[in-house]
Amino acid sequence: MFFLFLVIFIGFFSVFSQSVFLRELLITFYGNELSAGVLLSSWLFFGGIGSFLFTHFSSKIKENFFLFFLLLEFFSLLGLVEIFLIRNLRIFLGLYPGEIVSPKMMFLSSLLILAPFSLVNGFLFPFSIRLYSAIKRDNSVGKIYACDALGDMLGGLTFSFLFVYLFSAFKNLYFVSFVLILIALIFSLLIKENIKAKATSFQNKVGSINLDKNSPRKFLFRKRKYLTYGVRMVSFFLIILFLIIGLKANKIEKFLLSREWKGFYVVDKASSVYADLVLTKSDSLYSLFENGILSFTFPLRIRSEEMVHFTFLQKKDIRRVMVIGGGISGVLYEILKYPVEEVYYLELDPKLIELVKKYLPFQDKAALNSPRVKTINREVRNFLNLYKGKKFDVILLNTPVPLTLYLNRFYTWEFFKRIKSLLNPGGVFSFSLPSKESYLSKELRDLQGCLYHTLKKVFSNIIIIPGEEARFIVSDSPLIDSPETLSSRFKKMNISTQYFNEYYVFSRLIPWHLNYIKDILTHHKQVKINYDFEPVAYFYGISYFTSHFGSWWDKLFSSLSKINLSFYLIFWSVLMFVFYFFRRNWLFALAMFNIGFAGLSSVFIFIVG
Repeated sequence: MFFLFLVIFIGFFSVFSQSVFLRELLITFYGNELSAGVLLSSWLFFGGIGSFLFTHFSSKIKENFFLFFLLLEFFSLLGLVEIFLIRNLRIFLGLYPGEIVSPKMMFLSSLLILAPFSLVNGFLFPFSIRLYSAIKRDNSVGKIYACDALGDMLGGLTFSFLFVYLFSAFKNLYFVSFVLILIALIFSLLIKENIKAKATSFQNKVGSINLDKNSPRKFLFRKRKYLTYGVRMVSFFLIILFLIIGLKANKIEKFLLSREWKGFYVVDKASSVYADLVLTKSDSLYSLFENGILSFTFPLRIRSEEMVHFTFLQKKDIRRVMVIGGGISGVLYEILKYPVEEVYYLELDPKLIELVKKYLPFQDKAALNSPRVKTINREVRNFLNLYKGKKFDVILLNTPVPLTLYLNRFYTWEFFKRIKSLLNPGGVFSFSLPSKESYLSKELRDLQGCLYHTLKKVFSNIIIIPGEEARFIVSDSPLIDSPETLSSRFKKMNISTQYFNEYYVFSRLIPWHLNYIKDILTHHKQVKINYDFEPVAYFYGISYFTSHFGSWWDKLFSSLSKINLSFYLIFWSVLMFVFYFFRRNWLFALAMFNIGFAGLSSVFIFIVG
C-alpha cells in the first residue's frame, strides 16, 4: 500500500512541478497558445523518451529498488534546478524582460530545460510498474496507471486552486520537493526492514549451517545492506541541504527575481490564477508586467488621455460609461473629468488592482475609489451576457492585441453584437490596435482588415485615427473626423490635460493619414470575419507576432492559412491506405498515434478554448 501511495505522490509531484515550470516559461515566452503548445509537446516528447529508455535498459535494471530511490531523490532536486534555469533563461538568451522570444528559440530552449525533468519522469513510470509487479507477483499496470493518474489530478488541482495563491514558484517547488525526499526516505527504511526480515528467515532455514562469508547469499545481503545505507545517507544529506535552503528561501527568491528582471528595479510582485504580476519602477514611472509582457505604465497620461478624449468628443451628454480592462492606468481619472453619473470598470483579476493600487498617484487612487466608479472582478463575456441593467453611452475596450484565444473573444462578431446591444442610441464603442501612420505591413493589414470588416457587419459608422496605435471608434450614429470640429469641442469643455489639446487633435487627424488607412482597410476584403468559433483574428494576431522574426515564419503561417479541413482528411485517408496495403504491421502503431493525437488535441482545445 505504501508503494502505491508513493506512486500517487510521484504523479502529484510531476504535474505540480510541471505546472510551475509551464507557468514560469509562459511568462518568459509570452504566454499564448503557440508557446503553450511548444512547451507541452516538449514535456510529452521527453516523457516518452524516458519511458523508451527504461524499456531499452529494463533487462539490466530489473527490480533495483536502490536505483529507484536515487532517481526519486534526483527527481526532487531537479525541480529546484529547473526553476533556477528558467529564471536565468533570459540572461542566457541575451533578452530583456518584455522582449519577445522567437518561436525557434522558444522551442530549442524549452527542449533543453524541460528535458532532464521529463526524462526522469518518463523513466519512473514503467520503473514503478516493474517494482510493484515484483512485490505483488502479478501484472499491476492498471493499478500503477490509476495511482499515477490520481496523483496527476491532485497535483494539478492543488497547484491551480491553492498553492498558486499562497506561495511563489520557488517556495512551491521547495515544499513538494522536500516532501518527496521525506517519503522516499521512509520507503527506503521500510525496504531495509524487509531485507532484515528476509535475512532472519534465511538464517532460520539454514539453521546451524555455517555459510562461507563469500557465499552468494551473504554477499547479496551485504550488498543490499550497504546500498540501503548509501540511499539513507544521500537522503539525509538532501534533507540537511533542503533545511538550509528553507532558512535562506526569502533571500534565494529575491536573488532569482533579480536575475530574471536584471536591469529593472522590482517594486512589488504578486501571483494569481490568471497571471504573474511584476511591478517595476524607473524614475517616477511604474510599469506593470503581466506574464512577462508590459501591460501599462503609470502615471503616463498621453495614452489614457487619447483613449478617453478622442472617444468622448464624438458624443454629447455622456452619463454612463463602461471600461473593459486597464482602467486603473489613468483612464478612470480622465473619464471623471466629464459629468458622468456612473462608470462600470471591468477587471478580471482583483490581484492586479490590489497590487497597483498601493502605488497609484493620489488622483488615480481617488478616481478608483470614487462613488461614481463601480469595479467588477468577473469574467467579462460572462458578465456582459448576463447584464440586464441600464445601457451605456460609451464603452471603452482596453485589452491587448488578440494574441491568445481568450483575448480574441473581445474582438469577435458576437462580442461586437453584444456591445451594440448595451449601447444607448448614438452610443460609441472604441478600442486600439498596433499600427503605423503611413504604412501597414501585410500582417497589420490582415489583422486590422479582419476587425474592420467584422465591425462593419455590426456598426454603421467607423472612423480610424492612425498613429503608433490605430484607434477604432464606431457607432450607429454619424461620427466626426474633422480636426476643426473636434478641437473646437474640446476647447469649449475647458478640461485640464497634460498632453491632449486642440493642437494635438490637428496633429493626429491629418486628412492624408485618415484617408490612407481607411482606403487600405476598406479594399482589403480577402480577410475573413472573426467569430467565436472561427477565431481568424487570433490567427492574424499570431502572424503579426511571428512577423518580428523573419520571412521563414511569415511563409509558414501564410501557408497554414491556405490549408482547410479537406486537406487533412485527404492526407490521413491516403496515409491509412498506404499503411493498410504496404505497411500493415505498422497499423496498430498508427492507430495508437491517432488516438493520442485526437485525445490530446481535444484536451488542448478544451483548455485554451
